[in-house]
Amino acid sequence: MGAGEERAGRVEGGDGGLGDLATVDVCGLLDVAVLPASVRHQSEMVVSFDHCVLFAEHEGREIQVHAELSGPGAPEARPDRVDWLPDPLRAHLNWQTDEGCNSTLVTKGAQAELTFSVRTETDPKRSALCDIATAMLKGAAAKMADGRVGHITDPPDSFRTVDPCGLLTSEQVDQAMPMTYDQAVESKATKHHCGWGKGDLALTTDITGWPLDPARYQPETIAGRDSFLSTVKSGELVECTIVTPHVDAAAGRRETARLTVRTPQSRPDPCVPARTLAAIAWAKLPTPS
Repeated sequence: MGAGEERAGRVEGGDGGLGDLATVDVCGLLDVAVLPASVRHQSEMVVSFDHCVLFAEHEGREIQVHAELSGPGAPEARPDRVDWLPDPLRAHLNWQTDEGCNSTLVTKGAQAELTFSVRTETDPKRSALCDIATAMLKGAAAKMADGRVGHITDPPDSFRTVDPCGLLTSEQVDQAMPMTYDQAVESKATKHHCGWGKGDLALTTDITGWPLDPARYQPETIAGRDSFLSTVKSGELVECTIVTPHVDAAAGRRETARLTVRTPQSRPDPCVPARTLAAIAWAKLPTPS
């Protein structure tokens, strides 16, 4: 098999050559070597298991280059065939926002999407930001085709390897929730998020800035774990969120599990089912070794 065939074979599957989506080193897909000469790389920060940001300077402006792994993509979306991408990879290139410019790499069947967003707080020159986003996407696609995608090896007790959809059953959710809801379960390709209904219930494993804001989060103990509860009202809805911390992920950041219940304000207190479901889910989480 020739080198071209090997590269094509690596990206043929739904993972697009990324491998285990739950453990992809997203920061490693921000390839500093492909940045234009006008960009000066400064530092990187892990935002979550699936999101990394590179801080840099471009033409005197501070910019942020984000890489975020998600999916599956919307079935109705139709990414473009791009000449320099190995088939069957596709892309949405150069879609502009108020903050900057984004480009998204899409694997076969839209099983996974890798989005590069270049943002700046000052008045952006969007064409230059789009060039950076496209360069990063090209660099990532090359790593995927060449078999150079890195993976994080965490301790066995890391939340990274916990699939939130496996922490609650549909029966447990149905019994606890105060309203009838669409029981369709939404699971992200990276298996770090699970949702029930149309935003009624979400359970996520993540990396979170720590400590939390004490003015917003109140401490309590659930299933023997330190937990922090927050209630936020917005329009006709009220949202109850419970967070439990785990091991340190970096300075000022910890692995967390987060459960959120959202209901109309006319319904009973959403923190009642949130506490019930958190107790079930927290009991299944690994404890620090």
